[in-house]
Amino acid sequence: MDDHVCQSCGMNLKSAEDYGTNQDTTPNREYCRYCYQNGSFTRDVAMDEMVEMNLRYLDH
Repeated sequence: MDDHVCQSCGMNLKSAEDYGTNQDTTPNREYCRYCYQNGSFTRDVAMDEMVEMNLRYLDH
């Protein structure tokens, strides 16, 4: 499986388990399982809020 990156949070999508799911339970190759499940986003945040959340992980 080719490596992809979540278009929402930037997580590396290296295995089938990393991918989010569409409403019909097929893998969604654009987003990770933490950002996208069952055909919808898991959080309702604006782009600047998502950037702020992800910047916290760069500090570690």
